[in-house]
Amino acid sequence: HDNTNNNNNDNNNNQLKVPSWVSADDELASVTWTKESYNFVLQFRNKGYLSPLYKSLPRKQKQQDGEEEDDEVHKAIAEIIAQDPRAQHEGRGQIMKMTTSSSYDITFCTLRISFIVKQTQTNNNNKVAEIINVVEDQGDPKAQPSSYQHSLAMRRIAEHSSSTKLQWKYPIREGNNQGLYHLQQGGVWKPTN
Repeated sequence: HDNTNNNNNDNNNNQLKVPSWVSADDELASVTWTKESYNFVLQFRNKGYLSPLYKSLPRKQKQQDGEEEDDEVHKAIAEIIAQDPRAQHEGRGQIMKMTTSSSYDITFCTLRISFIVKQTQTNNNNKVAEIINVVEDQGDPKAQPSSYQHSLAMRRIAEHSSSTKLQWKYPIREGNNQGLYHLQQGGVWKPTN
């Protein structure tokens, strides 16, 4: 009995197979920022919006153009955008006709980052992204209950309806809304009528 054939079949079965979209090289050539969106990230970090992952920084020295430098957060965001996080149906790996609705959003910590993808006019026709807006993520009250986006929306509603600044005891966790309204100073937030 010859085992050579069986070994070849076993080797073929043990090879990793992935869909073509996984192995596609669709990384964006570069990521740029509008001056406003770049500065918003600095402001949000210094207000504590990115903690505990990124602590507020002491005042940094000004660059020549007057902007503060914060490479750690900006690099992290740019690396994510460079991986082209758009969904396949949103044009991942493709250049779509630019329309007013051609911006895409991702959540980074408690920020909502908006970006566009465009094709360069160079010989190699690389795709580039530009980060055009950064705002505090408001969540989505219509999202599935206990999802991150729903829990975030519920907290934002509480924060906007409160006359005092609310500080939450626990971070938001996907799929777990227990302790969602527990306050850092003790007690549980309840809406006022």
